Amino acid sequence: MRSILPAAAALACLSAPAIAQDIRPPADDDIAIVVTGNRDIKKTIRQFVDTLTRSPGTRQLARFEQRICPRVFGLRAPAAAKVTTRMRLVSAAVTRDVAPEKCVPNVMLVVTRDKAAFMREVARGRDNLFDGMSGNKIRSLVRDQSPVTAWQVMGASLAADGRVISEEGTLGFQTNRTTEASTRIRPAVRQQFDFAVVVVDARVIDGLNTTQLADYATMRALASLDPSALAADAPSILRAIDAPADAEVPLSLTAWDYGFLRGLYKTQTNLYATQQRSVIAREVEKKVVAER
Repeated sequence: MRSILPAAAALACLSAPAIAQDIRPPADDDIAIVVTGNRDIKKTIRQFVDTLTRSPGTRQLARFEQRICPRVFGLRAPAAAKVTTRMRLVSAAVTRDVAPEKCVPNVMLVVTRDKAAFMREVARGRDNLFDGMSGNKIRSLVRDQSPVTAWQVMGASLAADGRVISEEGTLGFQTNRTTEASTRIRPAVRQQFDFAVVVVDARVIDGLNTTQLADYATMRALASLDPSALAADAPSILRAIDAPADAEVPLSLTAWDYGFLRGLYKTQTNLYATQQRSVIAREVEKKVVAER
């Protein structure tokens, strides 16, 4: 994994005065999940999964293949500690693989008072935060007017047996849990995230507690997804940021969210996106039905 500590230090300086007071702490730090009802549950779940995962069926839904190490910038120390703890808790439940607390961060949450200026500044410095991205992709992220901008930087591709494939195409040491050989219905190479960055405009977290912020950021970091197309009443923590002021939003990760992430991270390696979506949908259904 490439080190992003130099960039992290810069982020800390740029975003430190992000909010004037701590966001409210949660009632507890358990992974409580919110349950909702729907008669046509299978169809609704499939729409939910398809909306969040728009990758063509012939591609793959990437994920982290390394231990998760979150770090929070731009909040006062007490709030940052609570958010970090919650992100670690959720990541451990989802991926079953979280690094020790003193680790090099590969999941970064940044809260800043001026997101547009912050993104421009980071783009000028580049560091490793946009490593390998095209100029068009970087410009698209910088120009993003939404209150949250999130992206993942891809790491080295992995062969079917888990060995790293370098940029030159040579094989390196084994890094993954699997030694499964590829077949004609599975891709021979899979992609993995090297690190993820979630940048949040401080103005939109007013009224959120640390659990809501942490769960939202974890969803955006652990999966490449676009919540903008979700229905206004979607049973997801992803609605917490841009929901109307008078709207009811989940207080934490929902069964739908948890099932989505668990499905993504429990799928067999070397599946195409279409197969991954089916596994994710089944996991969401299992979690939602179990919590009824």
